[in-house]
Amino acid sequence: MEPDILTDEKFQAVTGYSLDELKLLTSPKSYEVNTTKFRKEDFIKVIKGGPFEEFSEHLYYFLLIARRKYESFDNNRLQRLHIHRKDLLYRKELVLSLKKLFTGGILEFTITNLDKPHKIRDPKIVRLLQSGVISTLEEAIRSLRLNYVALSEEEVIKDINGQKDVLWIKTWMESIGYLDPDYESFTLTDFDKYFTKLGMSATLPDLKNKLFDTLISEYASEHPYEEAISVQCLDRILNEIGEVLSKKGVKQYTIEEKRVAFLLSVILRQDTYLKDGLVAKITDIKIKNKDLRYIHDVMKYYEFIEDYRRASKIKKSLENKIRKMIEDYRESDDIEDVNEKLQVLKFQWVHRTE
Repeated sequence: MEPDILTDEKFQAVTGYSLDELKLLTSPKSYEVNTTKFRKEDFIKVIKGGPFEEFSEHLYYFLLIARRKYESFDNNRLQRLHIHRKDLLYRKELVLSLKKLFTGGILEFTITNLDKPHKIRDPKIVRLLQSGVISTLEEAIRSLRLNYVALSEEEVIKDINGQKDVLWIKTWMESIGYLDPDYESFTLTDFDKYFTKLGMSATLPDLKNKLFDTLISEYASEHPYEEAISVQCLDRILNEIGEVLSKKGVKQYTIEEKRVAFLLSVILRQDTYLKDGLVAKITDIKIKNKDLRYIHDVMKYYEFIEDYRRASKIKKSLENKIRKMIEDYRESDDIEDVNEKLQVLKFQWVHRTE
């Protein structure tokens, strides 16, 4: 068996993706921003000579997908943008001020820097100025896109089945590699037929569901809708900001970041597990400190984490921070799935060499 096939087999056991699937799933135009920002040749230089080098192509495309999920519109947008606490407090005050004005609050206007400050008392002028303040606050909220909301899966399905954006469907199909001549009348009930026309169903039977999920996710993230600014809208924004502000201290990592760290650790423990017939689960193998540093470098390249090697205050605890991310990933179904797939792979390898 050729080494590249072995590599593909090992990577698919850990992540569920083959190299062909990864290339197809990252081919849509929406990935162009990240393929430009995270260049393949640069990534290969980062991992060259290390234990990840065997999986260089696989990891490059897989982490593009992980990065896309991390950035997706329906994730916590405030965490995704790495907004500093000072900026969050500004946004909170911006939204809260408008809410107060919406719910009966009245501004007082005083002209200062005079020998005798001048307070504006005329009701007409006060109303005129207050109206201007409300308009300005509303515009500031719109410019920050705080009042934009991602489509739900149900809304996406309704949109696609109703041919709301056939040009987007056309572009998406072209990026996948096949433009259906009937794209203008395409609905999700036709998806199975479209997938068959791609000519991949025989070689990549598991790809259909992944591609379907990708279509839904891509459409949702690229079709956010603007919510009318109301008290209800402002309350939603304040709740989002409050959730982030309540997380004091060190950065709270998202599930996606923890999952990436966990899967990278599995890849680095995989060969040891496959060669050791006495170890039942790969999660029973201890992660080495040097492996944690390799994981750090990969995650830093894709900007999941800051560069701990350069941050003097936390450099000494680099390994502890990466280890904690891995240990904090507690999605039991996902972890058990990885263990089961690798157990099957180990069984196949043992019988293949007999």
